[in-house]
Formats: sequence, structure tokens, C-alpha cells
Amino acid sequence: MKAMKHKNIIAIFLVGLLTSCSSHDQTEERNKNSAEAFFRGVYGGDSSVVTEFGAEDIALSYPIFQTLFNSPVIEGQKEIENFIVRFSTKWKDQEITINEAIAEGNTVVLVWSFKARDAFYESGGPSDLGPNKSWGGITVYHFDEVGKIKSEFGEESEPGPYGRILTRESTN
Repeated sequence: MKAMKHKNIIAIFLVGLLTSCSSHDQTEERNKNSAEAFFRGVYGGDSSVVTEFGAEDIALSYPIFQTLFNSPVIEGQKEIENFIVRFSTKWKDQEITINEAIAEGNTVVLVWSFKARDAFYESGGPSDLGPNKSWGGITVYHFDEVGKIKSEFGEESEPGPYGRILTRESTN
């Protein structure tokens, strides 16, 4: 009888462990999907992603923000929505590629590439767009307990991490 109790306890423990792992995997997958959708929305010009995926006190940070906005961080949904409008006015024909997405717990890391044309490029006329410009980066997202994005912080460069790997591979 005692052996039977131990087997039941072990079985209950294993079922609980498997259920917990499955739930954990689902949360990580949801967070990856949310991070990708948010990234595509922000840099593709869809400000609706801020309220859909972002916490009220969400913060974005990239080194370039210090130069552009005199602050390394943009905070709050309204400010991020304003940033999206400015960004999408500047960059046209955006091509966003998520090269890799990694999730662990409430953290997601995206390795991405971006290509667009500068709308303010000065050439032959006011409607001329500049040549394609490409860059890439690594962005880290932190999620709160209800699955909303609390922060996005990243680094970017030309050609970006994925672009450097492709360049290296093509020269070997």
C-alpha cells in the first residue's frame, strides 16, 4: 500500500512537471510572437501595436535615441506612438526580417535586419526617395506577468549582426 502511495505521488509530480513545462513553453512562444508583432508594427508604422502588446509604462531604448531625442529612452505608450509616426514618415518601403527569435521565461531576444528608403533624401525633387539603406541589430524584450511588453532595448549597426555573418560566409 505504501509503495502504491509513492507511485501515485511520483505520477502526480510528473504530471504537474509536464503541465508546468508545457505552460512555460506556451508563454515563451506567445512572448516570441508578441515581440515579433510589436517590432514589425513599431518599425513598419502600425502604432496600434503599442496598446495591443505594450504595458502602460513601456520603455524603448537604443543608443541612437540619445542623438535623436536627447534621451536614451522613450517612455510611455503615447510617446512611443509619436515615435512610430515620426519613424514611418522618415522611412518608406520598409523591409523587416526577423533572423532569429529566442525566448526564455519573460525575456525575448530578436536578431533582426531592416531595409528602407529615406523619405527626406534630397535628390531631384520632393517626392524622390533615397536609395535603400540597411541595418540590423539585437533587441531584448521584457514582459510583465500578464504578457505585456515592459521594455525594448537594443543595439543596432550597419550592416547588423546577421549581415556581418552573411558577409563573412560569402568571403570564405
